[in-house]
Amino acid sequence: MNEPPGDDALTRPRRRLYTPEHMSLRPATERDDRFLYTLLEERYRNESSNIEGMEPQLPSFQKHQAYLRRRPYRRLEVVVVDGRDAGMMYLTHDDVGGCFILDAFAGRGLALSACFTFFTGERFPITAHFNPANRAGWRTADRLGWTLVAREPHRFTYELRQDPVDPFTRVRRSVRAPRTGASSPVDLP
Repeated sequence: MNEPPGDDALTRPRRRLYTPEHMSLRPATERDDRFLYTLLEERYRNESSNIEGMEPQLPSFQKHQAYLRRRPYRRLEVVVVDGRDAGMMYLTHDDVGGCFILDAFAGRGLALSACFTFFTGERFPITAHFNPANRAGWRTADRLGWTLVAREPHRFTYELRQDPVDPFTRVRRSVRAPRTGASSPVDLP
């Protein structure tokens, strides 16, 4: 029996939207070095994620590990969804924050949820830099209530001066996703 085209759209599963309740954050450990390097590799392949000041070439894994051992982050956490490592959140000692989500998890609100959870309750202000071509990045900052403080040809600089706006209710509230505290093996899609 033939059906008109498009009827299967009613039964096709919808893409999952990740809210803070669907994800968790855990502190990154040395066992996450390979996963963090995988994120870095993906970031270098995605030109819109890079900003001026990054090394022009992807550093070696050993150079990346040496960088991590210098502890440049006040906080470095892995974003976990359904037991799978999906991204990372960081905050430097100079209060510069950032987020990177694997492409396999992108476009479904995970960056919004992770940023909202990670930055809620932090000390402010926090700064973030975006490549102007990274529309998803700076739109995430806009939705969370960050303020654009500088627009340069090579980067946009945003500042968060108070707890972020809940992107799903548009209300400022202090709710964090659970932190598992567990160190799971890297599980890439």
